[in-house]
Amino acid sequence: MSGGSYDYAYARIEEISRQVRDGAHRGGKGARALRLAFADLLDRCAVAAHDIEWVDSGDRAPDAEIDAIRACLAPGAELETAIELAKNALEQLGTAIRSATELATMPGKP
Repeated sequence: MSGGSYDYAYARIEEISRQVRDGAHRGGKGARALRLAFADLLDRCAVAAHDIEWVDSGDRAPDAEIDAIRACLAPGAELETAIELAKNALEQLGTAIRSATELATMPGKP
């Protein structure tokens, strides 16, 4: 497959960024800088979405999207998510171990 696995959604993100940037002057006194900073974030997100789409379409090697994704994230976000995933995996492992232990100790089991 070539491109388009997400219907080129990154192009819509690029368009939203342009619209936010073009309308930044409509914000209140404190909003202009925030809107422009947000448009910059959207630009980075569009690049990440593009790279993800190309990887998922088979047009780029696996992991080619990593740098673009990291450019969108707040410091520590990746680590926080990895820790949460590890906690969930540990909880699931504990549940599986308890279930297996209960089955193994049931009366009538050899």
